[in-house]
Amino acid sequence: MGDSITAGTEPGGYRAPLENLLERQGYQFDFVGEQIIDDDPSRDPNHWGKSGRGIARTDEPLADKTYVSLQANESNEGSIRDGLLSDLDLAISTTYFSDVITDRNIVLLMLGTNDLIHQVVGTEFGASPAGDKNNDAQGEQQDKLAESAFDRLTFFMNRMDQEANASGLELDVIVGTIPTVSDKWKKDPISNVTRDEILQYNNLIRDELSNRSFQQLTVSVVDQFTAIGSSLSDGLHPNSEGYAAMALTWLNGIEQVLIT
Repeated sequence: MGDSITAGTEPGGYRAPLENLLERQGYQFDFVGEQIIDDDPSRDPNHWGKSGRGIARTDEPLADKTYVSLQANESNEGSIRDGLLSDLDLAISTTYFSDVITDRNIVLLMLGTNDLIHQVVGTEFGASPAGDKNNDAQGEQQDKLAESAFDRLTFFMNRMDQEANASGLELDVIVGTIPTVSDKWKKDPISNVTRDEILQYNNLIRDELSNRSFQQLTVSVVDQFTAIGSSLSDGLHPNSEGYAAMALTWLNGIEQVLIT
């Protein structure tokens, strides 16, 4: 579950190599989700990756907090993107997950890149829509990107927990840290502040998220940031080597889940 990195910008994304690894290890599995990419070479192409999606819609209030996009080169409202939060009532259900007690339901979640690159920041920090005055992703409230994204991710996880509870599901959620963005990515303004905030966001995922308690979710974290490294096709999305490294990292995370 995630954005375009999950959907796959190379044929099969990480699903095709992960599928091969799981089969080689003798696992019986079923990839699930409402999405299928045309010409996906995976034998089991289902997933829940949606290009451009953030954690939640950019301007959607979450609990008592509101958010804006500082990005100024799209509109005077910033960069307004839909989020995966609104999908959870359908995604986290017995439509896709098994209610057989001997099955393990595992979610591979990588989410937050679009929140960081489109500069989604809480208004509590004084942020205003399209507030990036010099269109350079620095100098305003960009140093609050990680904190804002992690607050949004925490809300997302709590909602996922609620949906799992409503459906009577227990889920193992493996959360992947997100990759860096290089100067090769030209579609959105990126600065060293952006990259520092990506590191901070990943630190929050690694240090805090896995220690939070949920009723129906067991959360673990894998380091996709390191796995992908600089193996990026366009400065943002993994190339085939990056996707292969992601698949191996997901496999290691899955196997750690299965032995607990």
